[in-house]
Amino acid sequence: LVRLKADAYEAARTGVQVERKWQDAVVQYVEDNADKRRLFYDQAHFQKLDLYLRGYRLKDINMNVLRPFIQDRKLKDGVANGTINRALEVVRHVLNMARDDWGWITRVPKIRMMKEPKRRVRFLTEEEVDRLILALPEHMVPVVRYALATGCRMSEILRLEWSRVDLGRRVSWLEPGTTKNGEGRGIPLNRDAILALRSVQGQHKRWCFTYRGKRMEAIGSAWKRSLKRAGIENFRFH
Repeated sequence: LVRLKADAYEAARTGVQVERKWQDAVVQYVEDNADKRRLFYDQAHFQKLDLYLRGYRLKDINMNVLRPFIQDRKLKDGVANGTINRALEVVRHVLNMARDDWGWITRVPKIRMMKEPKRRVRFLTEEEVDRLILALPEHMVPVVRYALATGCRMSEILRLEWSRVDLGRRVSWLEPGTTKNGEGRGIPLNRDAILALRSVQGQHKRWCFTYRGKRMEAIGSAWKRSLKRAGIENFRFH
């Protein structure tokens, strides 16, 4: 970053623009997006991309340069097209910033996304819900009941604090920055949601849903085993 700032000063002094490389753009991108909620995921993509793009000038990056990355991720690593597309979106975003925000390049090549299967919504039937509840370990039952009652995402549920729950008014709320789109919102609580919360009331001073005295970080393998015991296929916790 210090070198980038020195180069910028020199370019302003002499009028000669330094040709930037991919790693320069990554450093600048991380600096400019330090408060971005999903920067952690972008950095994971950068680690994968580094082997293929390190040393390339930004103006030389195009689909021909990215093709080895795409092929290796698909054939060697066996990842889905959607995972590859998320990395390509990061590349496109970096190049757009290099053009629009930093003035390092004058054009951005067309980066084509790979075809992804159409997403479909999978709801549980009432009979499947009953089977799933019976198959769950005890500490996960309130989590799943709350999810079924509210439609909240897993991360929103596992990070729910009692300070954001009002059982009297039958509402909970998600603060800005705690949701996927970064916006806060209120969650009306029906009877099932209230019962799920009351079943864990008093177990922890701060967190609503806990396991062995600590906030649940994820539901992981226990969720998969429960689905298998319940005979439920092609279903995931959003």
